[in-house]
Amino acid sequence: MSIAKERNSSIESPVCLFCGSGKVRHAESLSVPTVVERWRETYDLDVTCRFEGLSTLNLWTCASCALQFFAPAPLLAPDDYAALEGRPGFYAETKWDFDVAIPFLPERAHVLEVGCGPGHFLANVTATKSLQAEGLETNPNAAADARNKGLRVESVPLETWAADKALHSSYDAICAFQVLEHLPNPHDFFASALALLDTGGRLLITVPNGAGFIRYSRYNLLNMPPYHCTRWTARVFERVETMFPVQIIAMQHEPLARHHLRWYVNAHLERLPETPFLYAAACVGGRRIVRPLLGCYPWLRRRLTGHSLFVCMEKGN
Repeated sequence: MSIAKERNSSIESPVCLFCGSGKVRHAESLSVPTVVERWRETYDLDVTCRFEGLSTLNLWTCASCALQFFAPAPLLAPDDYAALEGRPGFYAETKWDFDVAIPFLPERAHVLEVGCGPGHFLANVTATKSLQAEGLETNPNAAADARNKGLRVESVPLETWAADKALHSSYDAICAFQVLEHLPNPHDFFASALALLDTGGRLLITVPNGAGFIRYSRYNLLNMPPYHCTRWTARVFERVETMFPVQIIAMQHEPLARHHLRWYVNAHLERLPETPFLYAAACVGGRRIVRPLLGCYPWLRRRLTGHSLFVCMEKGN
């Protein structure tokens, strides 16, 4: 990775992981020992070896494409996901991502899902939309579960799959749900996906919305290394249109989901100054009034921006 010394700072400034620009600014630093301890407490997983030689995680913002990224960004190994996959909701059978994407899949399309997990989405669309669908999944346990459903799933990265076109034909649609933020080379992801798509084919992506409430959770373990390494917003995807031959044909924000209410309220509480009386009063109000109110009235939640962002892009000539 190309490195340039940041002015008036001892922190070395990297180039953007996506667009390669050197115009980046330091956003914040996080303590590696704190991250390691919280992983141990929350997930009973020792990630110490992933941070060898690091005491601090540094988050950067690219002035050119607006992507936020961690550098360096140590990541979990595929086998580490086996320790997480049993947690409730980790591989949900139904979710907003699937529901919002399905209407954008052409009938009788040839579809590839990148990071397909145990194949819940693939099984759904092959059963309901007369599609030819297959997947890529590097978690060996999840890939095996998908194959046991009778699905065609290969345990290789997208870049490897794209490099050998003799193994497959091109695709009418490629889906990647909550995948892009895990990848240390997002530019390669787009290049590989577009190499596999037919002209007029669609690239359907969901990511955590980096402009939503999750940005207020400073030590959100599932939005930083070793789990995620990038943070995406609508503005970054608009920049994609200038970097690749694609056009955005749809972009939607997930409404606030009921199962995210506790997270939503706690994230906003983190924004408050640490004034004892003010913070205590806000905690009472947020947890005893706001959260129950939002839980009772779905129409209120639909007016609030939730966790994820969906983007559908169409490949041009």
